[in-house]
Amino acid sequence: MRPLERKKKSLLHVGIVFAGPLIVGIALLAIFLYFVGFAEVIKTVGSVNPTLMLMAFVLDMAGLLLYGTSWYALLRGADLKIRLPTTISVALAGIFLCYITPSGAFMDASRILLASKESEIRVGEGAATVILHKIIFTLGFVTYALLAMTMLLVTSGVSYSFFPVILAAALFVMAGISAVILFIVKADQLGRYAPGLVERTKRFLHKVTRKYQRNVSSIGGVASDFKRTFVKLLKTPSALLASYGLSLSYWTTSVLILYVVFLALGYEVSIWAIMLTITVGDFIQMMPIAIPGMVGVLEVVTTTVLVMFGVPLSVATSAILLARIATFWFDLPVTGVAASYYGAKYVTELTSYVTRPSG
Repeated sequence: MRPLERKKKSLLHVGIVFAGPLIVGIALLAIFLYFVGFAEVIKTVGSVNPTLMLMAFVLDMAGLLLYGTSWYALLRGADLKIRLPTTISVALAGIFLCYITPSGAFMDASRILLASKESEIRVGEGAATVILHKIIFTLGFVTYALLAMTMLLVTSGVSYSFFPVILAAALFVMAGISAVILFIVKADQLGRYAPGLVERTKRFLHKVTRKYQRNVSSIGGVASDFKRTFVKLLKTPSALLASYGLSLSYWTTSVLILYVVFLALGYEVSIWAIMLTITVGDFIQMMPIAIPGMVGVLEVVTTTVLVMFGVPLSVATSAILLARIATFWFDLPVTGVAASYYGAKYVTELTSYVTRPSG
């Protein structure tokens, strides 16, 4: 097969892999809206205050900047030289890939590789900051979930049936984070007990980094860079606290967006109920469900949570749809600009690698 034909076939394969799950998600959303009632939702949406909706879009832009800046705090804490605008644009490109693909791995891989290409940051160093940023970002999610449950119990004295599930999920996530940190710090000892796992990891790293050898001396060097940078950041509390604080600020914008949307619809909901709804939605987004942007799934779950808090179904559905316009559909062109800046060829290479059959 000629190279051009192979490339076309690869692009077709990638398109099918990505478009299929998205179609499933859109179909799920359409079915959900059918049962809720299209006419009722359209009527509710039609009453929205445009000025307040504009504020939701502004908050979303602020959240995107905070997301990139929270990663930048770790990069600077590790003494890695990269400009703040570059960090933010790389983070935006990663978000775009996360939105249009059925796996969050694209976002992490793109940030690592783009940071390497756009600066003198080595792959192992960049990977350490990305993993730690993901951990800190998840800690922000857990913090908000526990805070929301506590405040709902204090203010209303009501314990909802799903509280134990959320608490168990939060504890599970905390245990997972602890295990990941311990795994990384004790990686040297792991090689003695699981040499097969180490060898497979090396082969994976070789495949990922072979086109970016400028900042990769060897696979052993990648592992060494990763651990050195990760441990260094763990010993730099100022960088960790700065990143954590910025991550909490990002979560605050997410909560405020939905709160403002409810105000735009003329309906007031407890800020704590909204906070818990946001954290439940983001927990669902962590699930290995291969639907880009969790279209359909996220709308159904978050609407259900709001209804459990007493919000009328049509109002809850309308609010979630409007919030998703501000935080997902609006983000697509914004983050797409950043992704396009770094070139369609790179995106094609990354997606071709991830979707390539193993073996």
